[in-house]
Amino acid sequence: MGKVLVEKLLYSCPDLDRIYLLLRSNKGVDAEDRLKNLYLSRVRVYSYY
Repeated sequence: MGKVLVEKLLYSCPDLDRIYLLLRSNKGVDAEDRLKNLYLSRVRVYSYY
């Protein structure tokens, strides 16, 4: 559900400047690996730097 919510925020709020994500380890996968998996998933992740 979290990935879907982030994607919806990015599409529906064009003036959104930042989204902070809090990730925790889950099922033996650490937070850094979960973030990498998020970037590799089919959900489009946008980076505004």
